Amino acid sequence: MIEEILASGHHWLLHSLALNRQLPNAVRMRLAAHTNPAIRAALAAGAHDASRELYERLIDDPNTQVREHLAERDDVPADLLARLPRDPDPKVRTTLARWWTQAPEAVRRVLWGSAIPSPSLAWLDVVPAIRLGHGRASCHCA
Repeated sequence: MIEEILASGHHWLLHSLALNRQLPNAVRMRLAAHTNPAIRAALAAGAHDASRELYERLIDDPNTQVREHLAERDDVPADLLARLPRDPDPKVRTTLARWWTQAPEAVRRVLWGSAIPSPSLAWLDVVPAIRLGHGRASCHCA
């Protein structure tokens, strides 16, 4: 059945397959190479406890949504997540700051610049008011 879906090229079937959390790693790797970024984004959203190989493939994906989904995940290896604070898209950096609350100090330093919030503080309330650019944080509060 999986082979038939892969061969079909039908967007919604492939999208649903990519969201399946029980997929074998070989199928996930094939979907990670798919040309449609929506399929890769669905895979990043649905692939819980996937192989390191899959996360390595997706962490530098050209599609922002793929990287955003990975930034929300607690099962992505920390060394791979540590690449995202320098992501060119501010949405990815903001997502990482919201979700990786226990990020190492070096990661928080890149995300926040010199104003490093403590992981024990309720600093997530500040994140929506932050515009991350050039690896530095600046607050634009009204």
